[in-house]
Amino acid sequence: MPQLLSRMDELNWLTPSIAEILEQGPNPPGGDGSIRSQIRDLQARLNDLETPARVINVRPTPSYTLFIVRAEAVGRRGNRKNVTANDIKRSLGQIAEERKDWKIGFLPKLNDIADAMGILLRTDEHRPLSLRRLLVRTAFRDHASTLAFIAGNTLEQRLIVEDLAEIGNLLVIGTDNVKQDFINSLLTTLIALNTPGELRVVIAGGSADEHKPFINTPHALSRSLDTPELIKRLIDGLVKEMESRREWMDEESVPNIAAYNHVVRDKGQTRVPRIVLVIDSLSDQGWQEASQAWMSQLIDIIEDSGRSGIHLVLVADQPQPPDLPEELVSLMPVKLVTRTVAAPYINTIENFHGSLMRFIDAVLIQGEGTPIPVELCAITESELHGTVEYWQQIGRQRQTEARGERISGKTGVTQTLRSPITTNTELQTQPDEDAELLSLSDEPNPLGLKESQPDRRTQSQVTLQQAQALAAYLGWISIGPLQDILGMSPEEAKKTITVLKTMGIVEENDSATPRFIRAIGGKNEQ
Repeated sequence: MPQLLSRMDELNWLTPSIAEILEQGPNPPGGDGSIRSQIRDLQARLNDLETPARVINVRPTPSYTLFIVRAEAVGRRGNRKNVTANDIKRSLGQIAEERKDWKIGFLPKLNDIADAMGILLRTDEHRPLSLRRLLVRTAFRDHASTLAFIAGNTLEQRLIVEDLAEIGNLLVIGTDNVKQDFINSLLTTLIALNTPGELRVVIAGGSADEHKPFINTPHALSRSLDTPELIKRLIDGLVKEMESRREWMDEESVPNIAAYNHVVRDKGQTRVPRIVLVIDSLSDQGWQEASQAWMSQLIDIIEDSGRSGIHLVLVADQPQPPDLPEELVSLMPVKLVTRTVAAPYINTIENFHGSLMRFIDAVLIQGEGTPIPVELCAITESELHGTVEYWQQIGRQRQTEARGERISGKTGVTQTLRSPITTNTELQTQPDEDAELLSLSDEPNPLGLKESQPDRRTQSQVTLQQAQALAAYLGWISIGPLQDILGMSPEEAKKTITVLKTMGIVEENDSATPRFIRAIGGKNEQ
């Protein structure tokens, strides 16, 4: 189940408590008696308009209040008639014209209460939902998977929780801020509840500013990749990673990554983390023009995600070609479509009144089922900053925790990083063309050689591989850790960092602590 309090994994990564990084958010308004006043006003005005209805329940939330009403009969004895949903709808339209301080929505039918209707009311005192309030609800807290995330809250306030480990992949469609808010809440949830030893994240495309918070955490495998060439190289590398994982699972005779991790954990070995790749590029012209170069590999990953533990979150502006290739639609059973482009789906929903549009952020499509209108939560800048700052601080502590530990190719990072193959016995700077030949997509023998394989590497190759593993372990590298942990001299440490930069293992800049760039073959393109 998702652990909302701090916990430590077998690699000594400590997750935050959600209370440390997420804000509680505002309480539902109405505690001052205003809800009772609203009930009286609603019932009195509906009665005046000869469409009487009685409020039988109230469901307050921070973002709106849901009044559950049951219509009553109207007229004199012997000539009484029942008030219909259409009658209530017309009266609510008039009330909305009279009360400009009220935003009113109408649910003609409720799924959980027979013969009842819903009146949604939003005032200036209401505020967007907070992620923390949704995470502590039973539907999420009691979920079995650590890859669970909030997919939305229905208008009847039923929380919808999806499991990335179960659905495999997710498609997000939209052009407004709602799309980015959802991706932020998704990634915040995943990195808050999973350590870098359990989950790694890659972000491709989109605005660097949008994704910047997440690429500064130890979970990130690289900086945001912003060209089709880099993304293609990344996809090629993930396909090879997927193939490697298949081999490992076959060796252990297990069906999927969850079973494999259970087996290796019982053996005292390091588990293989899941990888979430967010591709926010489907609507970019350059990406579309290069579609033939990446489509088949992307489909391979999608079809095998449930087994390999490599999951895709694909983002497009529009729900049709060329933004969303038809080859991908059938492979993505779960889709979240923001309201700006959701009209084709909303028109298929029964009992959906137009007044509800102001109360929803998106529609959720689960397979062939009817689209579900949902409200999403908002992530504040301070919450993003708090999440990133927490993991950055934990990452800095890894240097101290790594002292005295045996650093090898098995450090909890997966094998998407290539192995440093060289024919020389001494560390030396490789020319650019050699580094390109060692790219992630072409390397058949990535980092983390299985212990059962004979080790035919030279001492310098072993040392360089240990340096790569240490960079992956820390998320960065500098002269200090190479001296303290691997016992290098200052000259050897400087030379090692130069080689790692040339090979694209860490950033090629003048920083004293270059970041680990795991998912890119060759040099990092800034």
